[in-house]
Amino acid sequence: MTRIDLTEWCTHFIHRPDPDLRRQIRSMDRVKFIDLPTAFAPNGEPIYVEPLETPKKLEKTETAYDVLLNILYDGYIKSSWSIRRPETMNKSNIWSLKKLGASIYGPNSCVCFTEMPLYAFKEYTEQHKYAEFFGIAAKRKALYHLGARPVVYGLKNTALAVEGDENYMQHAQNLAKDSGLSLSEQYRYVVTVLKNRDDGAMVDWTHEREWRWADTDSHAKENFIPGLGIFIRGLSPSLKEFVLFVDSDKRIKPLLAELAELSEMLGENNQHFYTYKSKKIWILSLSELERQMEQKKNPYMRLDDIDLNSLPRFHL
Repeated sequence: MTRIDLTEWCTHFIHRPDPDLRRQIRSMDRVKFIDLPTAFAPNGEPIYVEPLETPKKLEKTETAYDVLLNILYDGYIKSSWSIRRPETMNKSNIWSLKKLGASIYGPNSCVCFTEMPLYAFKEYTEQHKYAEFFGIAAKRKALYHLGARPVVYGLKNTALAVEGDENYMQHAQNLAKDSGLSLSEQYRYVVTVLKNRDDGAMVDWTHEREWRWADTDSHAKENFIPGLGIFIRGLSPSLKEFVLFVDSDKRIKPLLAELAELSEMLGENNQHFYTYKSKKIWILSLSELERQMEQKKNPYMRLDDIDLNSLPRFHL
């Protein structure tokens, strides 16, 4: 059975930085609100991870392309809490992910992917203010093997844990014990309200068909990185093949050059735990997608419909 809404690929959106969000964060006079932990230990203590020393780093990330380059330089996709409302933070000594407007629940930050087909991803980037055709796509089965799981849209009991509940942690945003989700699975929960609330609003993200990856065992590890590896070895699960989305053909040559330079700088034996061996990395530009859509008369093209061997590829 062929369905145009199904795909074997999941994509990590890469947005350009939201200047409004940055201004709100910069205006905060307490650094501790910005320095967020990667996870929380079973006793509720925040776990902070020092980033690995990277061979290159852009100090300023003004565009989505800058964000993509920094992901490649880091060697992993950083997990996050998806902070949405930093202006709700108070200036007391008590902070929490709830006050920060985090949309991730439980004690583990995560990396988000969408299972929406390629043509839908293209439409999304055309309709949203800070979205552009930049992303990292990986096979759904590969992500599953590394620990990613589809999200859980909505629960019957969505109360947050309060003092006295065994799931309660002062700084984390955990669901109550009787929510039905263990703490290690709560990163998968997405607020869903398909009936009118008192204010008439609805919350519906089901169209994204989201998957999430979290290192739920990080609290038990001596060393780990705060994200899903793409070039890291030894410290994190790592993708073996993926497709990079860029907004135009003009990005391809510089991006291949960046990958080649990084490979030469790091080599096979290095202190950064990087590896470029056995990697398959293709690059798909928006221009190429539009050409193939036109040539094949297919406005509903999925990544599954594209011959990856026809795309530019980085290899050693």
